[in-house]
Amino acid sequence: MKLMSNPKGLIGALAKEFVAPDFLAGYLQEEAKGKTVPQFYKYIEEGIWNNLPPGQKQFLINQKPWNLEWFTFDFILKAIAKSNPTIACLIMTSPQLQKEIQSQIEDIKHQLS
Repeated sequence: MKLMSNPKGLIGALAKEFVAPDFLAGYLQEEAKGKTVPQFYKYIEEGIWNNLPPGQKQFLINQKPWNLEWFTFDFILKAIAKSNPTIACLIMTSPQLQKEIQSQIEDIKHQLS
């Protein structure tokens, strides 16, 4: 990270680290809300990144967080559990879903790095 002498620039840079996680958590919560098991499987098959609307993808790309360590399987599970505990339980008991979500996490990290 490059040190900044401009306080506004520093505030903006720090905000990136907080905006992207909150934004993505909110998106995941909304997507999981009310989904049935078959709908969720279809959502995962299509891909989390592929389901993001173009404007939201561009927003995340523009944010380019310095550190993506926060974007983990647990992050996704917690976000989904807030709005759909049934789907969260399904994820916890399905090695297939866990593997697919973990693979998508790596793909999304690649898109954002």
